[in-house]
Amino acid sequence: MLKNQHILFIHIPKTAGTSFRVSAQEYYEENEIFYDYSPHAKETSPSIVEMIYESKDFYGFYSKVLSPLDKSFLSGHFHSTKYGALYDTLNVVSFVRNPIEQVISHYNHYKNRHGYTESFSIFIQESRFCNLQSKLLASKPIGMYGLLAITEEYDTAILLFNRLYNTKLESQYINRKSKDALHSSELEDEIITLIERLNSKDMIFYKKVQAQFEVRKELYAKGLDFTYGFIQKATMHEISGIAFQKDNKNAIEIDIYAGEVYLATVEAKNLRAGQKDVPRKGYIGFDYVYDGEYEAHEKLSAFNRVTKQEIL
Repeated sequence: MLKNQHILFIHIPKTAGTSFRVSAQEYYEENEIFYDYSPHAKETSPSIVEMIYESKDFYGFYSKVLSPLDKSFLSGHFHSTKYGALYDTLNVVSFVRNPIEQVISHYNHYKNRHGYTESFSIFIQESRFCNLQSKLLASKPIGMYGLLAITEEYDTAILLFNRLYNTKLESQYINRKSKDALHSSELEDEIITLIERLNSKDMIFYKKVQAQFEVRKELYAKGLDFTYGFIQKATMHEISGIAFQKDNKNAIEIDIYAGEVYLATVEAKNLRAGQKDVPRKGYIGFDYVYDGEYEAHEKLSAFNRVTKQEIL
């Protein structure tokens, strides 16, 4: 285990977060585990109640509670920005689930655990339950999270987490569906369509995370490292972005394409000010301007030259 490795887990309701939390709880020491599930939740840690909710002293929580530890794990139902400033950008993780299943499971949970008495059709139209996943994770591009995993591939997610953070978490399965819970197979097509429409942002977000997760799996199978980053600007004439790897101090070589036509190779070595806790002191940017030798008809794209991973 590396020192000063503090993990922030954004627990989106009904995405296998409780299972992951229990896995972490069995791995980390008791004094290294912290929970924030609202000031009145029984799970919320006393130090969180005292320093975050009563004193509102986030830096005090970091300096007095987190900093003395070699490692820690903080989990809770909160927006990614709440504690984001206290954590390295690549130490922030979460799970994302098919929005249809997440909404149904969330309804079952609210009905059984919180005494929700309205119908399912009313539940799905309440704004507080719509697009929940993209809302909680909207603070930065998906390529700048340490790990965004897919609930449907939970075991693989644990495997990737362990490799990324040099941990030894074991898969746990908590909060399985009860027999009387509502299932997607019971819903009419019109209701499924309505869920998709009301959660259109989550549908798009989930597909992007799912695609990235597939890339992670492929790279893992080949023994290659994932490239973090994102495209900041892309037109038919120029492209700029960020690309780096977690423990690689070398500038990433980026191949630039117009469609299927290779144009050039550049290095991600330009300064990107404002990027917090990234390698190479922030010298992780790449820029390319098309010089007109090829008549491009679509936006330029960028790929890691070695791994062939596209920067999205």
